[in-house]
Amino acid sequence: MEYYVKFAGLDASRYPGHLTYVLEFCGCNLKCPYCYAVDCLKSQNKPVGLASVLEEIMDHQPIVDGVVFTGGEPTQQDLFPLARALKAGGLDVKIETNGLNPSLIGKLVHNGVLDSVSVSLKAIPGDRETLKKSAGKLVRNYWSTLETTLGFARHVDLEIAYLVIPGFNDDPKNIEKASLLARRFEARLVLEEYNPETRLDPEFDYPSPRVSYLYELADYSLVETWIKTRRGGYEFVKPTPTSL
Repeated sequence: MEYYVKFAGLDASRYPGHLTYVLEFCGCNLKCPYCYAVDCLKSQNKPVGLASVLEEIMDHQPIVDGVVFTGGEPTQQDLFPLARALKAGGLDVKIETNGLNPSLIGKLVHNGVLDSVSVSLKAIPGDRETLKKSAGKLVRNYWSTLETTLGFARHVDLEIAYLVIPGFNDDPKNIEKASLLARRFEARLVLEEYNPETRLDPEFDYPSPRVSYLYELADYSLVETWIKTRRGGYEFVKPTPTSL
């Protein structure tokens, strides 16, 4: 088994409560104009064997206690052998995904080799115009596919990540609707800070939100809500309202 992957190194901000080793899997089935992983998307690196990937990570034990699969889009590659080996080695496994490969997520969850899932919500259910702009193309059956993934992922630690881009998708009603989706699948909502400094499409010209603005938007959420920023990583903002 081989992987098109970049070794991103240690990170204490991608998986709350864990010091992780981050693997960036190259390639993606979307073309999000705001994607920060430009080098990973465009690189033509040689594939790395499973044994080499494991050796790189295990060299950092016992310092690390988890691994994060990110991208690009990690579910475009067969992660099962890698996740199984990492779990056998005593590591927790988290994946950051666009949610468009529910069969793989289901397999990982069913076999007990996945501990945490972060699903990136590209657009609020029903908003086809924003979805096309956000994903960089028309995605058929996007929301039904996403919900299938969430249905599998609800059996482990689950978050719905919503990248806040002022002037593009930051209507407070969007935050409420995203939180309603999260509530359906017993997930928390994470409002992420958009970083315009590195993006796939240079003409996608929107600013980064102020951290205080992320706090303001969190007030519209109806579930447990966190923010995620470049400098501070994850930060808990509010619990699920007790009246719900």
